[in-house]
Amino acid sequence: MEQATIAVKNVSMSVRKAAAHFAVPKSTLGDKVSGRSDLVTSPGKAPVLPQNVEEKIVKTVITASKCCMGISCRQLFARTGALCKRLQVADAFRNGVPGKGWFRGLKKRHPELVIGKPEKLGNSRARMLNPGVVEKYFQDLGELITNMNLANKGHLIWNADETGKQFQHTPVKILSEKGTRNVVSRVSENRTNTTIMACVNGVGAKMSPIMIVKGKTSASLHGFKVEDAPEGTIRGYQESGWMSHELGERWFRDVFLGQCGPERPQLLIMDGHSSHETLGIIELAIAENIAIFCLPPHTTHALQPLEVFGPFNSAYNHACSDFLSENSLNLVNKWSFPSLFTKAWNAGLSVQNIVNGFRACGIVPFNSSAVSHASMQPSEASDAILKTTSMDNTNLPTTTRPSTSSPARDDDSSSSATVTAPPTVVSRVPALADASFPPTISSSSSFASATVTTPPSVVSRVPARAVASLPPNLSSSSSCASATVTTPPTVSVSIPVHDGCAVPFSDDPFALLDLITAGRIDIVSADGEGVANFPPMPDSAQSQCDVENVWNNAIQRIFVSPKPEREAKPVECKRYKTCHRLLTTNQILEEKREAL
Repeated sequence: MEQATIAVKNVSMSVRKAAAHFAVPKSTLGDKVSGRSDLVTSPGKAPVLPQNVEEKIVKTVITASKCCMGISCRQLFARTGALCKRLQVADAFRNGVPGKGWFRGLKKRHPELVIGKPEKLGNSRARMLNPGVVEKYFQDLGELITNMNLANKGHLIWNADETGKQFQHTPVKILSEKGTRNVVSRVSENRTNTTIMACVNGVGAKMSPIMIVKGKTSASLHGFKVEDAPEGTIRGYQESGWMSHELGERWFRDVFLGQCGPERPQLLIMDGHSSHETLGIIELAIAENIAIFCLPPHTTHALQPLEVFGPFNSAYNHACSDFLSENSLNLVNKWSFPSLFTKAWNAGLSVQNIVNGFRACGIVPFNSSAVSHASMQPSEASDAILKTTSMDNTNLPTTTRPSTSSPARDDDSSSSATVTAPPTVVSRVPALADASFPPTISSSSSFASATVTTPPSVVSRVPARAVASLPPNLSSSSSCASATVTTPPTVSVSIPVHDGCAVPFSDDPFALLDLITAGRIDIVSADGEGVANFPPMPDSAQSQCDVENVWNNAIQRIFVSPKPEREAKPVECKRYKTCHRLLTTNQILEEKREAL
């Protein structure tokens, strides 16, 4: 079509010849040439929402997913419907909610928007992995590595961690007939947990593992074919199958000190589990010139190299699936587990996986910018807003409100009411969606006056409240006027009246404060002088108000979750419990001894 249009405009062909030559409809080509329709258009019905509004929605949805506040398709439909309802877009969707057809069109217009299955991320992990914690961690870790002269000695930097495995594995994907509703795979019925502790260094070497089974006596170790386990594996038992203080000290003494080599000093990085910081381990580490550095809590998914347990777990699932598919009589039990564990150990904890783990965490080689900003974005959703404690109530901020026209009518009516508000003055109010108030008020609107008494006190923030909508007439543009609002002890408020009745919003003072702060209600003196409705709207050429701000505010209100609040008061923080720390210090040693 574009080539045909160019040919006609260059007078090289007529419309008829160009239509026949380029195989395009003659009438459509004529419309393109004459300018009755745009040269580049999309087939089908025009989208319900403007292009810039869709772009804002898509951008907001993508940003929410990066901040661990992702929106599902169902939520997107509901919030888009609420957005159109609030902005009074008439007959936007059937039943007021968009459907799958609208979503398919949205994805075609915005191919960057896709549906993905999120990974699990706990609230504590989302909050703790933030720029402040990560920056301080790398600063202290870098100083420690420099002071110990370990910058180019990756073989002396170790990381230890545990993982739990069950006899019942997660089946791998298998081939089946298309359309089959139920695809099953055999697994063990035993879900008993077995803990595996590994220790690796920055050049890819690994120590012998320790295998902890569930049991109260050594009889629980019977039945394991230990000769098939990795070389040097140490066995232990514990009532719940997890690492204990005694087993942790045994591992440090028999495995770590026995296999780390004679060079000193060395650095061992671990998480803050209680079994890693017992008095016995700290005393042995100080005596052997081993520095134990504890990672910040709830950040190991990004800062711990032994997250290579991911490949280890995948290798274990494949080993179990292969073993069970070899013979229908094969079972994953105590006898077969050591051999399956060995296959996963060798495949998952390979030299390349270990080296990549240390590099990704910025430890070997040291790189303080290894943790990407995207991995810390989930913490932004929980960033708290501090409350203020004082404010001069005589200097309230200037507000801007849209202007409306209200011609006099014979049937205009007015009434008065008195409302007493609690002693509060707003110091900061969150962005309000202009959708609750159309940019223009119909000519049938009238106003009533009310008196509000507000003794001067302070609150820092008023939560957003649902307020009744004004008359439904929307305009594509409206004028904006600025007015400085002050707060005398008694003020008068202009309240809209529609069809002879005051708008039935609640007498909740917070709702009134929302209205006042949004600039939708006039505030005048208590003596009644100067009571005025919204001023008449000027000419459209001079009254263009940015309607896009109305949509943006509504999108921000509906699609973005508000941030939490917290009091700006000093909190006594025990550093050794809430952040990374060096365990092999005299201070920690004395604290452990005093706790006995």
